[in-house]
Amino acid sequence: MVTTAALIKGVTENFAEVKRPGTNQTVYWDVYTPENAVAPQGTDIWAVSNGYVSVTPLKVGETDTSQLDPLRGWFK
Repeated sequence: MVTTAALIKGVTENFAEVKRPGTNQTVYWDVYTPENAVAPQGTDIWAVSNGYVSVTPLKVGETDTSQLDPLRGWFK
């Protein structure tokens, strides 16, 4: 699900550094663990809490809203 970033408290955030399969490229995953957090529908935390994979386009400091519709076209 293409989502926006949930700006709420009650979430533990960690980063995972992995190598992209078949390449030597390093990829960083932002991993959230909700701790009784209630987030609005359509946000990243809501999606993960409801069994979806969340894809959130980001720019420094916030959701990159200009990329939401192009990404939604990829995930139908």
